[in-house]
Amino acid sequence: MRALQSVWALQSALLCVITASLVAAAASAAAATAPTLLWKVGAGANGTKSDPVLSADRGSLYIGLNDGRVVAFNAMNGAILWSFQTGMEVFAGPTLSHDGSLLFIGSGDSYEYCLVASSGARVWASKTNGSVFSNPTLSPDGVTIYTGSADGHVYAFNAKSGALQWQTALPFPQPVASASVISPDGRMLYCGCHDGVVYAIDTTARGRIVWRHATGAEVQSDQILSSDGRVLYIGSDDANVYALAASSGSVLWRSKTLGKVRSGLTLNEDESTLFFGSFGGKIWSLNAASGATRWTLETKGEVGSKPALTADETLLFQGSFDGNVYAVEAATGEKVWAWPTGGEVHSDPCVDSERRVVFGASYAGIMFALQY
Repeated sequence: MRALQSVWALQSALLCVITASLVAAAASAAAATAPTLLWKVGAGANGTKSDPVLSADRGSLYIGLNDGRVVAFNAMNGAILWSFQTGMEVFAGPTLSHDGSLLFIGSGDSYEYCLVASSGARVWASKTNGSVFSNPTLSPDGVTIYTGSADGHVYAFNAKSGALQWQTALPFPQPVASASVISPDGRMLYCGCHDGVVYAIDTTARGRIVWRHATGAEVQSDQILSSDGRVLYIGSDDANVYALAASSGSVLWRSKTLGKVRSGLTLNEDESTLFFGSFGGKIWSLNAASGATRWTLETKGEVGSKPALTADETLLFQGSFDGNVYAVEAATGEKVWAWPTGGEVHSDPCVDSERRVVFGASYAGIMFALQY
């Protein structure tokens, strides 16, 4: 009997050692994959919904804040380089000129602004007749900046002077908050609207509407165009993601999700896979050719930000209204880590793959940089 008790004791001791080793190994793996906080700074008491943009030299990070400011942060340490005050909240994200010298951004005060990227000095401010919440789109030749407005119009401004080139009134006076996308040749501009319609607009014909495709609900998703300009991908509040023929608006496929799709869409480099988030609380990966689901990852909140891929396309970063920024294996959907920001994450993450840094912002009123 004593011999049997000794065996049991030995087995119990071995089990404890094995369990402790497994726990230690798991902790070590978690520590190895967990991000390192490089810096965290205040981003206004009301936080931000704007999408940060990194300068070409990776030295500056630009973003709009809910307190009405446009701010440039030092990307290395988070110090504020300059700040420009608009008249209302800045939900729109900035767009840089092709040479990086100018920054374009809209504000809830109804103006589209052009600022000097190095100093924040105002170059021009052009008025629309409604709040400007959509990220501006720059033409391939850099001559024209396009933006939507809450007044139901799409505007084309001269990028150098801010002079109005044309404006197009959409059939129903609903806000245009979705960021537009432009064809590689600069001729066709595509945008979504709160009226539930996706529009194709001819920029060479003073904004003439060429075709329209009606979804089942508001369109607030930022769309993406295939590199050859043939396929337009966009989400809708009807819980679908659509692949449309860019030439006609006809549906190539439609994929049902479990909630509103207000997230921007991201394609991988070979354009075989589409990534996005939904208000059903999931991050999605679809086959870009068919719309078939590759994988989903569940978060604990709605997902409205646009995902960002690392340069080698191994990792995908995306924020959730549950307050976390997620790092996900792009091929499998396996969660690598989730970093708590302390508030809902509406902003798109911004990746500097060369330095292995992801930048983000939160409704908790912080900007942050994580080493991954």
